[in-house]
Amino acid sequence: MKYRPRYARAPAIALIIAMCTACMDSPQRSHPAALVGRWVRQVNSATWRDTLLFGADGGVRGSSTNPVPGDAQWAVEVRDTGHWFCAFDSRVSSCKPYRIYGDSLVLDEGDRQQTIFRRVP
Repeated sequence: MKYRPRYARAPAIALIIAMCTACMDSPQRSHPAALVGRWVRQVNSATWRDTLLFGADGGVRGSSTNPVPGDAQWAVEVRDTGHWFCAFDSRVSSCKPYRIYGDSLVLDEGDRQQTIFRRVP
């Protein structure tokens, strides 16, 4: 095996470290104005309930019939695969691809399932 001086290996090690660091970087999070406000969830084709308020600061408030943890937050993350709506608190988190159609917020659940919210005053 041919001897390689230690300084010759340094660029390769630096490149590997930089690549790993980039992979671990958190996605960019924001709170777009288009999502700030009060939303109600569709529970079947004719019923709407579970009102949520998404604050401009990323806070989430529920209602008396739909309480949420006091530390609940929301954000949009920009990933390689698009924009994802995320909700999280100190115990759990969930991110889903989303779309906005008029006054509706549609979260893709996979397997052709969706959660639909409608903006309310």
